[in-house]
Amino acid sequence: MDEATAFGLGFGAFEAILIAVPSLMQIVVFILNSALLGSMPDLQREMLEAQLGLPRWIVAAPIVERIFTVFAHVFATLLVFVSVARGKLHFFLEAFFYKSLLDAAVPYIQVTLRPSVSPTRTYPAEVWVVAIGLMGLAGTRWAKKMMFKSE
Repeated sequence: MDEATAFGLGFGAFEAILIAVPSLMQIVVFILNSALLGSMPDLQREMLEAQLGLPRWIVAAPIVERIFTVFAHVFATLLVFVSVARGKLHFFLEAFFYKSLLDAAVPYIQVTLRPSVSPTRTYPAEVWVVAIGLMGLAGTRWAKKMMFKSE
């Protein structure tokens, strides 16, 4: 069971790093060569300047999102491990459905709330991710009980 938890944590953390690296590289490039900003097309430069000018309280939103997404990865991984340990396909299907709930809602949230347009919509857009992550925390406790029950 600990191996499943470690795998889920590792997978979620690796995804978080992969998502963060392009943003970090972009920031480093503009710090090292700020003249690049002037050579960008007007619309792209305006969008970048708007993002860089966001209030500091916005910075925590992607961090919160990644933390709760890691919880979701852990739970989905545990469901797969429970499915294999118990020989029950429905746990695997539940893992697939649960993870789909998280991922499928993101485009809808982006279109309806448009958090990239208004900073005040950023945290409301994260409510779904936090809710799914909290379900993952509760589900992780349940999955661990299921595994200990079978041992």
